[in-house]
Amino acid sequence: MTLPVRHALLLLLATAVAVATGRPFFPALLGVSSLLASVVALRRSDPHFQPLSAANGVTLARVAASLAVLAPGLSSSQAALLVLVCLGLDAVDGPLARRFGTTSPLSAAFDMEADALLVLFSALRLFPVSTGLVLVAGLLRPLYAVLLALFPGARGEAPRSTFGRFVFAIVVLSHVASLAGGPALSRFLLPLSTLLLCHSFGRSAWWSFFGPRAFTTGVDGGIAPNQTRASRPPLESPR
Repeated sequence: MTLPVRHALLLLLATAVAVATGRPFFPALLGVSSLLASVVALRRSDPHFQPLSAANGVTLARVAASLAVLAPGLSSSQAALLVLVCLGLDAVDGPLARRFGTTSPLSAAFDMEADALLVLFSALRLFPVSTGLVLVAGLLRPLYAVLLALFPGARGEAPRSTFGRFVFAIVVLSHVASLAGGPALSRFLLPLSTLLLCHSFGRSAWWSFFGPRAFTTGVDGGIAPNQTRASRPPLESPR
């Protein structure tokens, strides 16, 4: 299950406003509101979705913590700690869903978009002290979603892979290290992790638009039509 393309478009618009104004918190809040509204709108299409489950509660806490990364007055070290907490919580919601039997396609999509917001918001936090390349990491997910909507003949979002999950962890940890270590460290880490993420999304795009129709095993990207939170490993790609 995927969220409406309007959510991806709104994230792109919110990012542009955040960069133009230099005040990213309220545009990011709009992006969070869009995510929650999209989940509510799709609730009826997934009879297994339980909004008050422990796993969805953890995912919601990750979304709130990701937004708090952009809170005015928050120091870089505090922001780094919040991003690290979000990464840790990402290892909790999946096992909780499996333990209590609350897995569902919409929960998996909610989880995936929470990961994407973490990357985008931490990139916005780093943008003033780094190159614009860091924003690419946060924009790849919504751009991928928009491309899939523009070309309905594509195969859809590519299933996930171990490589995609590994890249997500590397990107988030590079953001943590850059926030804690300052500009000197960010100039080295951020370009490398962003280029690695571009490679991962390139594999996803190839699968979606050019891969052979008979190919069914996962590379990277979004959730396959039959994938639920029960099938996702603890660390997740932002797609």
